Amino acid sequence: MKISNSEHVILEILWTNPPLTAAQIVELAQQEQPWSDKTIKTFLNRLREKGAVRAQKREVLYYSPTVAPGEPDLSAAKALIDQRFGGSLTTLVSGFIQNGAISEQDIQQLRQYLDHLEESEGR
Repeated sequence: MKISNSEHVILEILWTNPPLTAAQIVELAQQEQPWSDKTIKTFLNRLREKGAVRAQKREVLYYSPTVAPGEPDLSAAKALIDQRFGGSLTTLVSGFIQNGAISEQDIQQLRQYLDHLEESEGR
């Protein structure tokens, strides 16, 4: 699922405060962005169409996220890796390491994480 940066702002609001009415979402979004009511409602409708948000009818519609925080980011990262690195996470990470974009601390944390995975899987 591809989520735009603008749509992500709406999701962040919903992750923090679910469920919300459209009016509440507009109010909170306008505290962060200079968007019109119509623009915010367009983003909200796009998120509904993508299945990232659901609406429940009470006295008015209440909106809640259907995706967990980070889930759209992982999906976007996977798509980028597929498109630019032939689906190889190793190619991406090794490129970062070779260009100094990953610190020694990051490398150490990755090693610890991988070691932990091997131990928990009994390898």
